[in-house]
Amino acid sequence: MIEKFQNTTPKNNNSTENLKNTEGEEASILSKELVEHTFKRNDDLEFKIEDTKVKFTYSSPDVGFLLKSLFRKTYVSEQNKDKLDILMNLRKIDDFTLTNSLSEYSIKEILPKDWQIFFFTKENKNFSSSMSYENKIILLNKNPLTVGGVLSLGHEVGHYEVEKDLTDEERTKANEARTGEEIGNGLSNWIFSEEGKKLIIKEERSAWAHALKRLRHFNEDFDLSDNKLENFIHNNCLKSYEDNIKTYEDYVG
Repeated sequence: MIEKFQNTTPKNNNSTENLKNTEGEEASILSKELVEHTFKRNDDLEFKIEDTKVKFTYSSPDVGFLLKSLFRKTYVSEQNKDKLDILMNLRKIDDFTLTNSLSEYSIKEILPKDWQIFFFTKENKNFSSSMSYENKIILLNKNPLTVGGVLSLGHEVGHYEVEKDLTDEERTKANEARTGEEIGNGLSNWIFSEEGKKLIIKEERSAWAHALKRLRHFNEDFDLSDNKLENFIHNNCLKSYEDNIKTYEDYVG
């Protein structure tokens, strides 16, 4: 999901990426850990899953940068004032690379050098996975060392790939269209124009398309069939946007 990190776009805490709403075998696969790991301040991991080599390097982020970007008063809710606890549980991904005989997926090759990816070492319900093109930040509220975390990362990187192809004029217009009016907590309590709703759903579809295209050669090693992925994306991601986003027309008519 695209975030401006200024609370103008809703965080979908309902079911967009909520694995609790994914039933049965899908939930089991998506929550499956790629490797057992207790997060430290920094580490450099290399391991294999079937034919896929995984390289994952992370470090403690720059606190000053986080306070200027993620922790603007307009982004952090009034209920969430314990910034120290949040900072203690944030890490920066320095490298994430998947390699097998068919393909390679590397964030270093996709994202420009001045972009940064942060993740929580434990889930924080005040944040959702998001991408800010303006601030050059991707934020993950999923453990990147799980199958679901890899998909979430691929999806947010997909948002970057969608937006980088826009002109400045198109990007400004898109930001205006996807800016909603908050009337309560949660995605279902935001109101958008009909154009904004269509744009958000289109962007979500496009971001997933980019993610699936880049990650498809690793699906077998992660035990992800096309059918399982399709069910997860359509039933638990896209459908939640279609069902929960309200337009002004919904309230008037």
